[in-house]
This record gives sequence, C-alpha cells and structure tokens, in this order.
Amino acid sequence: MFSQDNEDGILLEIFSKIGFLNKTFSEIGAGNGVLFSNCANLCMNFGFSGLFIESDTQKVSDGISYYENSYRTNLFPPKFCSSFVTKDNINQLITDYNGPKTIDLLSIDIDGNDYWVLKNLDAVVPRVIVLEVNPAFKDQSYTIQYNSSFKLKDLDKDIYGMSVCAAIKLCKSRGYKLVASNSKGFNLIFVLEKISESIPEMDHTLIFNKDYFKSKTKTCDLEGFELVQI
Repeated sequence: MFSQDNEDGILLEIFSKIGFLNKTFSEIGAGNGVLFSNCANLCMNFGFSGLFIESDTQKVSDGISYYENSYRTNLFPPKFCSSFVTKDNINQLITDYNGPKTIDLLSIDIDGNDYWVLKNLDAVVPRVIVLEVNPAFKDQSYTIQYNSSFKLKDLDKDIYGMSVCAAIKLCKSRGYKLVASNSKGFNLIFVLEKISESIPEMDHTLIFNKDYFKSKTKTCDLEGFELVQI
C-alpha cells in the first residue's frame, strides 16, 4: 500500500460499490507520486492513468523515474506537472494535461490553500475526492485566508488548510457527501451524491473523537491568526 494511512483500502471499498468510470485521477500536492500517495495504488495495481501535480522539482523527478522504471507502468506512465498550485492556475494546469472532464479520483493535499483551490476548480469533475483537513480548527468552520504564496514551512504554527466542517460545506455545495475519513481523521473522502446511493453518509462528529484528531486540537493555539469563517 502507498497511502499515508488506510486511504488505499477505503478507496477500493468505495470503488467496489460505485465502479470505475475511466480509471483516471488527478493528485494535487502529490509529492513524488508514490510515498503517501492516494492515487499510486490505483495507478500501479489497477491500471489508472492521470496527473500528479507537485511544486518540489526533486520529488517530481523522483516520481517520473519511479513510474518510468516500473514494469507495471513503464509503457504508459502517469504524467507529472511541476508547479506551485494557486486558485488561479489550477484549472489551466489540469487542462494542459488534456485528460477527460470527468475523472474517478481527485486528491488534494497542499498544506495551505486547499479550500480555495477546490472552490475554484472546474476543469474536472471527480467522482471521488480525498481532501486533507486540519485538526487544529476543531469543530469550527474555518479556512485560512487565501495567500497565493502561502508556504507552511514559513509559519511557526500548523495553521493551514481548512476544517472538517468547512470541507463538508464546500463539498456539499458541489454535490458531494462525506462517506469516510482515514483512521486518524485528517483525510476526508467524499463521493458524488448522485452515484453513492449504496454508501451511507458518515457522521462527521465521529472524527472529532479520534485520538490523533484530539491530540492535535489540544496542542494548537489559533490566537492571532486571521481565519475565514465558512
């Protein structure tokens, strides 16, 4: 398995119920497209193709090498795009890939403007979305203010991304429902409502009781940060 927690298994369970459409993905904030990737398992073992977007050029180079040298993917390796993602360039980055409009899976984990990037994204319509959230926001509906040059490493506190409640509100407005989280609660998984009749909606309050989630909310102070209430 490749994902950071148990996302690979959850995604396979979801796709066992809704099926694959065209076996395509986009992963934004992909790292090298292997370590902790939410799309690598599908790419390596289930014939998926797609696009990894990552700002770190070394990680992009490592990912390209990995897939070009794997016997499973060397004939048709996934594409990589080396770019810092903003709400203003995300659609062009994906459009330049020339992939299909509807894709099976979208994963976003950029430790920053995740909310604003997803809000602006209309170049693809994913059937399933994996979205990172920040436990520091607890049960409030917050995201960080948009900052086109935001970098988590420049901060002395882990104030980034969006809360569970903000993620749910955004995805619901786009026709998705929350169906799962990873075991720690920092990655949420949404499915288009119109194709997920067989999958129950998750009670999001269960996330707040996860041990990892509770440990993060106890150690992070939001005072002094200008946040946007959703």
